[in-house]
Amino acid sequence: MKRKDVYNLIDKEREYQQEWKDTGQPTPDKHELGTWLSILNNRLYLAQRGWAMRLPDGLRIECIKQIMKIAAVCTACLEQYGDILISPEE
Repeated sequence: MKRKDVYNLIDKEREYQQEWKDTGQPTPDKHELGTWLSILNNRLYLAQRGWAMRLPDGLRIECIKQIMKIAAVCTACLEQYGDILISPEE
């Protein structure tokens, strides 16, 4: 899979997360950094559990989906906090 295809998958997941938030569910755009880390930790646990259980291919897909969700959550976190990585000179 090419990088642009991976980014497209992440972007689709991020859009899904945004749509979920727009339905009134408790998924705010803004979190404390520690909350983002907790969300990521939970998703990582789910991915690790899927891997450790040596699931058949159909269920291993769920492990890969968690990794995609992790990337989308990281994207959301960087949407909120990533500006501190850009120096004023750039």
